[in-house]
Amino acid sequence: MSTYFRRGLFCLFFLFAAPLSLAQAQLFTDDAARQKTRENSADITSIKNVLRDLNEKLDKMRQQNALLTQKNQNLETQLRQINGQLEEIQQQVTRGSDKSTTLLQAENVQLNKKVTELTQQLTDTTANLQRQINGMSQFIVLPTEDELYTKASALFRAQDYTGAIEGFMRVLQHYPDGTFSASCRYWLGQAHLAQGNYADARDNVQFLIDSYPLSDKVPDSLLILAQSYRGLEQEETAQLQLQKLLEDYPTSLAADSARQLLAQ
Repeated sequence: MSTYFRRGLFCLFFLFAAPLSLAQAQLFTDDAARQKTRENSADITSIKNVLRDLNEKLDKMRQQNALLTQKNQNLETQLRQINGQLEEIQQQVTRGSDKSTTLLQAENVQLNKKVTELTQQLTDTTANLQRQINGMSQFIVLPTEDELYTKASALFRAQDYTGAIEGFMRVLQHYPDGTFSASCRYWLGQAHLAQGNYADARDNVQFLIDSYPLSDKVPDSLLILAQSYRGLEQEETAQLQLQKLLEDYPTSLAADSARQLLAQ
């Protein structure tokens, strides 16, 4: 048996008998990651397709609305013209025009009838337009409370306090009694405090304390409240809030911060 042949057998034995190397394990991990990426890409593509379909439907609705609006404007123009004719006829009657009073009155009746018809058409068109607008609402997908809150929280962590404030306010606007209502008030207080908006910070955490007295964020809200009063140069009130925090929640982390503030 030649030396090269024995070396070849040895290499084959090593490849099949040896355990997976770290590099091979990494390949399995990379395959799983790529599979997950492909799945995520498929989900994203599906969502984009849904959004594209919704946008196409909305564009069609906007085009219909534009046509209905134009029709309304045309009807209003006709009404103005007819009203002008009515005024002219009435003026002729008053001045004693050569036309007989009977003929003028007959024309007046016809014009009034036309006005009634056009008014009804305008009413029907307006009602149809409103139905179209109402129908558009079914294509508008409102994000869930969790999605809105997660987005606002991410903005806060990125120190985009203006964006975070808008995000948390949107959660409260669409889900005023939702799961994250108390948390939104707390983070609004934090964001406003970071921006030096002491009155807004005070109002939000005070709302939390009054409306959610059992929330676990009350101790930290009392701390923000005290800091807000300090920012507003109401030191006595700030001291009272810190004392309340120490009395009601002596073992909380916020109480440790309160002791440091009182020592300053």
